[in-house]
Amino acid sequence: MNWLTLFIRRMSRHGVLGTMKLIPVNIRWACRQLKPSSIAERRRERALDRELGIETAGFLTSGQLEAEWRDPKAFTGYQAVSREIFDEMVASLPIDPASFCFIDIGSGKGRALALAAKRGFRLVIGVELSPNLHQIAERNFARIGGSLGASIRTLNLDARDFVFPGTPSVVYLFNPFEDEAITREVVRNIERAHCASSSPVFLLYHWPVHEAVLKERRTWQEFGKGHHRRDWGFQWKAFAFIGAQGNQ
Repeated sequence: MNWLTLFIRRMSRHGVLGTMKLIPVNIRWACRQLKPSSIAERRRERALDRELGIETAGFLTSGQLEAEWRDPKAFTGYQAVSREIFDEMVASLPIDPASFCFIDIGSGKGRALALAAKRGFRLVIGVELSPNLHQIAERNFARIGGSLGASIRTLNLDARDFVFPGTPSVVYLFNPFEDEAITREVVRNIERAHCASSSPVFLLYHWPVHEAVLKERRTWQEFGKGHHRRDWGFQWKAFAFIGAQGNQ
């Protein structure tokens, strides 16, 4: 979507006054992108893409994505996970990755899928609502999929409609949903699949904005977390599903 289309859509959504109020926000965002630390981060992102042989760097706002879907609360925007944070999360897991399926809900262009394959997961599944992001992921894995030593499946699907396999799994969320209700529905689907199968499941939640969903029924136990930032809170948290015993 080009910038003119994006501007028109924002005008229709926010009105003239609302759009004017967004101008200072956008200026501040642009200034942050010019900071040396931001420039260095973008260089690291591009270097990692070159190393992996894929195209996943960049950032898209929810406004840039919402034109593809009827529900604006289904998106929070797009940003690929850094390798450092991903490796830190996976290292917290008390498992052998080769024995677990890795599932990325909101898999975008496929960065986390490629990193999961590199970390030893043999079955890697990505679920992405955006047709454009999904197509980029498909192109990425058409180029490099065979070299990663894993079976990689990418699905263009509403996460609420994804049927979790119920096998030993690690589910990864990079704050994919604006709406807490969508997060709740997806988490309930995970719980149902694993209550039925009794197979273990771990959840890696990057920027856990809706972590209250995981604490409502006391069926998830936190066992790890990343660094704390004043503006965001904890960078990530790791949870294990403890099933019915959590309600005892």
